[in-house]
Amino acid sequence: MGNTDSKVTFRNAVVRLLRDQPVPEADRAQFFAQFWSLPSSADDVWTLLPPQDLRRLRDDRPVHFVHLCHAVADQFLVLANDKVWTAPNVGASVASSLASSVSSLVGGTRPSTTSGTGQGVPALPKHAQLLNCVRLLTRLIAFLFDAAQPDLETATLHRPVVTGPLYRALLDAILALLFREGFTLFPDPATTINHIPADGSQATRVPPSADGTDDDDDDDDHNGYRIWERGLGRSASVPVKTSAAVTAHRTEMLRLLLVLCSKSMFTPAPSAPAPPTSQAVSPSTLSDAAAAADDPDPYLTYLTCEVPSIPMGRDVLCSLLNTVTAWQPTWLSYEGVGVHPAGMGVAGMADTLVLLSLHVMCVIFTRVDRPGSMEHERNQYVALFSRIVDIRPVAEALIRLLASRRKSSLLPGAAPAVPFFHEILVLIFCFMHCNESFYDAIDSADLADQLIPELLDLMMRFNTVQEVNLLRIAIQVLASLSLKQTQHTDAIIQTLHGMMTRPSEYAGQFYELFLGILHRALLYHPVSPEGARAIVQLACVMGQPGYIAKGEHNWKLAAALFDEIELGLNRESRAILDQVMSYYRELSQFVFVQPEQLESPIVGKGKEKKRSQGWEPSHQWFASWRPHITLPQLEHVLVMQHDGPKPLEDIAGVLMTMPKSPQLAAPHQVYALQAGTEPPSLDGRYHPSTAVRVWLVGFVWGACFLRHKPGERSVGLWHGTSPRRFKVQVVGPAAAVAGVASAAATAAGNRMTADAAATAGDAGAAGAAGGASRPGSGAASVAGSRSGSVMGQ
Repeated sequence: MGNTDSKVTFRNAVVRLLRDQPVPEADRAQFFAQFWSLPSSADDVWTLLPPQDLRRLRDDRPVHFVHLCHAVADQFLVLANDKVWTAPNVGASVASSLASSVSSLVGGTRPSTTSGTGQGVPALPKHAQLLNCVRLLTRLIAFLFDAAQPDLETATLHRPVVTGPLYRALLDAILALLFREGFTLFPDPATTINHIPADGSQATRVPPSADGTDDDDDDDDHNGYRIWERGLGRSASVPVKTSAAVTAHRTEMLRLLLVLCSKSMFTPAPSAPAPPTSQAVSPSTLSDAAAAADDPDPYLTYLTCEVPSIPMGRDVLCSLLNTVTAWQPTWLSYEGVGVHPAGMGVAGMADTLVLLSLHVMCVIFTRVDRPGSMEHERNQYVALFSRIVDIRPVAEALIRLLASRRKSSLLPGAAPAVPFFHEILVLIFCFMHCNESFYDAIDSADLADQLIPELLDLMMRFNTVQEVNLLRIAIQVLASLSLKQTQHTDAIIQTLHGMMTRPSEYAGQFYELFLGILHRALLYHPVSPEGARAIVQLACVMGQPGYIAKGEHNWKLAAALFDEIELGLNRESRAILDQVMSYYRELSQFVFVQPEQLESPIVGKGKEKKRSQGWEPSHQWFASWRPHITLPQLEHVLVMQHDGPKPLEDIAGVLMTMPKSPQLAAPHQVYALQAGTEPPSLDGRYHPSTAVRVWLVGFVWGACFLRHKPGERSVGLWHGTSPRRFKVQVVGPAAAVAGVASAAATAAGNRMTADAAATAGDAGAAGAAGGASRPGSGAASVAGSRSGSVMGQ
């Protein structure tokens, strides 16, 4: 706020609301006008409305809380629908904007006082009052959702107004203000679209055409002038105009939009049943029925299903996407220079706008539709995006940003160039499954070979539960690729071998996806001697009778690996054959296993050693799966080796005469870890299950919560609230982390190094599998950072 008197006046108004005495109705308008008429900034609003006061006001004085929400919302709608005002200094630089503000309040002619407040405080222009209303609503709505009181929520956001429930009017006004000339857009003399009603009823633009451009050159959008950056929907000939004021206004509006759609953050995630004791490897299942219980909140539903039905959705989608793809990381903006001119680690308001744009898109595209929902109840943004054909530039830009994450300053403690690459991975994953053109672009030889090394690097960084979410989302993206044109087959095999042989209680839940990725890599590419050795060694380890007997479903993992060996022998792979001959004794343990060899594992130490009292192998269990595993080529090689060592050429000649098994080239795998799961689609594509999509919802909201924590250039959008989709813990001196409580998933913070400072994510209730496999529960992490600036917000 501009001066101490204004802060005192604001605090006095807050204290009066906390008292057990109502504000007289005759004085209510004048009293509440103080909240948006006093000079303020976002930091001042968050400071002068601390969490403890907001909780007291909400819980002890709910009537006052409701009246404050109503007053602020009503004033916001009045100002939003006022078509006269414009924000000054829209085209000014930061320095000139600051100089004009200081000269108006310090040492120069002071603005006239407002009679509405009766306090003798300077009167603010309408655009400044609107911004104050935006900040107040952002703060109040977060604590409204935090209360989890349906009656209180109904009395505020569902209050009837002229155009319907209040929340709909708020969303309409927010979207209109995102594209208001003189506020979030530069005035354009060649267009007449700046007066758009809050409900969008007079909008006449059309959705994007199939090629991502406008079909009508004469439409009122003037070649995409409303879209913030060049790219989708905006002509390259239209100059991009922006300023610090425009960027700040867009940031404030996106903050309010994100908070208004954050009800899912305060809704417990669907619970997953505890895993049966007989499943040592098979994860617990989050059924589609449980996932369907994650009903989308009405606010996000309205934003995604009803608002985009008018052309406003095109402007929102293209503006957010172009803002992200046009962004240049701080450390890469200056060629050959590793230090930002404004100082080490400095990220401007433009970085904040990019982060908010990422989060809004992640929230929109991870929304889970109800099973059996009608067409008008489905996510219209997905429909808009699915119709864009010329989407390759978007894919290239996202991969460019992902590849820039490891490029940072050489100075100690410097932040990574792209600290929010988790969200970029989420967008890539969502876009791959809703736009065939995007999938084809990502899966092409050049882009896939840029993406796969980044994914493998992220997977190899997994050591503990701290990085389990990083591993999970990287696996989801890698599993979605066909791997037909990649040149990194050996790197994929070696990475998966390292993941499956590394001691970790968290990696087991991903084994089925690992094997699916391995099968696709071997299906389209010959295996090298190093890759063959890794595959055979894995089969030897997982084919041991002791391992098979540890869990009811462990045989499925071994069978999948032995199928890959059989596939290699069918294709006359000398590398596979050579390794089989070297490890024929170990491989024989699984191929010729007998039920007597499978005994319950021994638990305990010393005198306390005993057989496990849980699930035990039985002859009936053995007979249910062993006869269905047919490995004729492998069995023939092993029998020949047991009769005495044979030259490689002799065995290879015999295999050439044997009949082949074409069914081995079918999509992998008939050995699903969970009973009753459907086989993969005939095209071999990975299709995430509903439960995986529900997990992504929690993943995204956990990232949002942590990225927008209090710190430099961040007000902490949900600071002081208690999300129910995950729990927040402080691990160590500085790292805040989140994990899903309702799904028994845990969380921890990443440990920082000088060259890799921060990672983010969240925790969800589902596992990593989809399509042919069911998701399992498991630890899911959200990494914190040493400072707010490291998080990029």
